[in-house]
Amino acid sequence: MGGLGCTAGWVFVGDRRLRGVEFIGTAGHCVTGVGEAVYLTDGPFPVSFAHALLIGQVAYKSKAFDFSLIRIARSNQSYVVPSVAGHPDIPAGVGGASSQVGDLCQFSGHGVPFDETATTEQSRVGVLTDVNSRDLYCTGPAYEGDSGGPIADITAGNTALGILDAVDVTVGGSSTDAGIEAVTTTAVLADAARHGFPIHLRTAGH
Repeated sequence: MGGLGCTAGWVFVGDRRLRGVEFIGTAGHCVTGVGEAVYLTDGPFPVSFAHALLIGQVAYKSKAFDFSLIRIARSNQSYVVPSVAGHPDIPAGVGGASSQVGDLCQFSGHGVPFDETATTEQSRVGVLTDVNSRDLYCTGPAYEGDSGGPIADITAGNTALGILDAVDVTVGGSSTDAGIEAVTTTAVLADAARHGFPIHLRTAGH
């Protein structure tokens, strides 16, 4: 995606004129623009594209949020699994309404160096430290390559809380604080709908 290795986020399904079309969300900074072809890669950094494995094309890139939608090629839709890697019960629905500071945030992605094993990719948990209708912030383990990945609120019923945008690492004294910034799922759903992409979240098992 634009020469970057990122993580795919939540799976969305189109409504109205887009009925039956499937999309995967990711961070906006992971793509160059609408129409760009998106391929699977064999790792986040350095990126090596497997050009036989076309996922689809960028359909929408938000100007308001660090978010974009990849339209999945119809030939690939049968391969799409909506659940988070390593967590077959996530997402159970759209999160945010019942999320509170102190809730546990579940990550799963291809950040460096977490990409080395399935366990380190999929078994990272942080703590929600701030959330509103647009943005959220978690303290927890993530790094470059995790951009675009899903953030779930496992305390609030395994809900789709947001899409990871950035990682901030602050070192002070003997401790290191890693903070994960994200745009909320509710914000990207509303933003996409306003720009001609009415979509809804595809939940685990559906």
